[in-house]
Amino acid sequence: MLAALLSGCSQHPPAPQRITADLNGKAVTLKPEQELVVLLKANPTTGYAWAIAEVNDAVLQQTGMGGYTPEPATQRIVGAGGLAEFHFRAVAPGTTMLRLVYRRPWETSAPPVQAFTLKVDVQP
Repeated sequence: MLAALLSGCSQHPPAPQRITADLNGKAVTLKPEQELVVLLKANPTTGYAWAIAEVNDAVLQQTGMGGYTPEPATQRIVGAGGLAEFHFRAVAPGTTMLRLVYRRPWETSAPPVQAFTLKVDVQP
């Protein structure tokens, strides 16, 4: 009985799920405490950036500020693109839409040039 109790205490959250633009408009299922990493093509030298437009943070919370990684083949080329990275953690069972938009932050009235939408279902 002690072994069963101890094995339950040492469980780790499932491996992070890495998502790219290929899943735009699709759905994913996560377990509580599982990490979701969203990677989207971006080029900050154009003034455009990905931003979170919609998410229910009672179900899925952003962790950290994300980041940007230049594409390895073009790292030394000025103005080359790369990948914007967003990290989230499933915090409670439920469903939320995750919507990210690609726009220039100062052009608030202009529609985004791209959008990424993902239905996230967190199941116990």
